[in-house]
Amino acid sequence: MVMDCIGDNTDSVVLVSGDSDQEPAIHWITKNCPQKHVTVYIPVSPQEQNKRRVDFYNSIGVLCRPLPLEQFERASTAEWRQSRGWSLRLSA
Repeated sequence: MVMDCIGDNTDSVVLVSGDSDQEPAIHWITKNCPQKHVTVYIPVSPQEQNKRRVDFYNSIGVLCRPLPLEQFERASTAEWRQSRGWSLRLSA
């Protein structure tokens, strides 16, 4: 992500992760490449949705949204697939 922003290889960054270890990279991007549009989706189960912390991303002005796991069918223990009838549309 950082190298793509440094090299001006992207106009936007979309991160799908609930790992806080990605926060420093996102913070660096927003500080050093403010023209880049950054969105973070945090995968969550319905029970976790109100427990997941998004205050860090909100404090640096990054759009952070939950990505409900119930929207995905479990294909196997190692892979997820998109449910029928569900789509994610990103707009500029």
